[in-house]
Amino acid sequence: MRPQHLPRSLARILPLLVLLLAAPNPVLGQAAIPGPTTDLAPEARAKLAHAAVDSRLAPWQRDLMLRMARTGTASTPGSPTADLRAARPSRTSGAADGAWSQLGVPAREGQSAIYDPGRNRMVVFGGYSDYPSGSYLNDVWALSLAGTPAWTQLAPSGTPPSAREIHTAIYDPVRDRMVVFGGYSGSGCLNDVWALSLAGTPAWTQLPPSGTPPSAREGQSAIYDPVRDRMVVLGGYSGDSFINDVWALSLAGAPAWTQLAPPGTPPSARAGHAAIYDPVRDRMVVFGGYGDSLLNDVWALSLAGTPGWTQLAPSGTP
Repeated sequence: MRPQHLPRSLARILPLLVLLLAAPNPVLGQAAIPGPTTDLAPEARAKLAHAAVDSRLAPWQRDLMLRMARTGTASTPGSPTADLRAARPSRTSGAADGAWSQLGVPAREGQSAIYDPGRNRMVVFGGYSDYPSGSYLNDVWALSLAGTPAWTQLAPSGTPPSAREIHTAIYDPVRDRMVVFGGYSGSGCLNDVWALSLAGTPAWTQLPPSGTPPSAREGQSAIYDPVRDRMVVLGGYSGDSFINDVWALSLAGAPAWTQLAPPGTPPSARAGHAAIYDPVRDRMVVFGGYGDSLLNDVWALSLAGTPGWTQLAPSGTP
């Protein structure tokens, strides 16, 4: 079962939704969905658009919230769900209402992406799409970055990973490949490892690392550690609980999993956080995520010698 959290942004706009959906008709004195005269302030529209991306909401809730965010009203000509889904392929809303424009790739969330320096492009794998119906994906797309950006769907050879979202991926520069770990398939969390070669015709290969693997998980973070030629993975959600363990997957020769036991107080268990490799200080830097609540703390895991945790205390307003 996936974590069930009421997004903070949704909590802020729930009173607005209740008022809009239950406002009495001034003529009939009955509850009715407001018509086009219900104008929303830009701030309220932005909050609605931000909250509507949560796939754990019911489809009708997301559709209504997105319609209200885009139009500034709660008018519902015909079926809101049918009308909105019909409009999704050509969605071209401006930045003022907090919506993205679509550039040819099916809209999705929970995908992974890497920068492919050899071909100056972004490579995107998988995710979850709710158009035209909810489905997990395992397709691969490349966005060229030189000149005018352009999308191309790749057709790798080999057996692909199962469709998934909320997985992690790194670029392995030594072997010129994308390495994918874990995620959520719709039926449960995963802990498998896959490599997508990028030179010539891309090809999928499942890696069979030795050693005890991390527990199946989603929402973890991962970095490539270039000094030790390995992938380092932190935390995530196991399907039952949030976790804060650290694992290293060696990439040279036969891949192997090793659990790290860094000294120092570790970050609280979390998923959905972000992490980068800091090459100047040879460390992994972690920000935010969610566990018992949404987080905005910053942590550093030194990688030289015996890895160790330190909480950072940045100045300024977080």
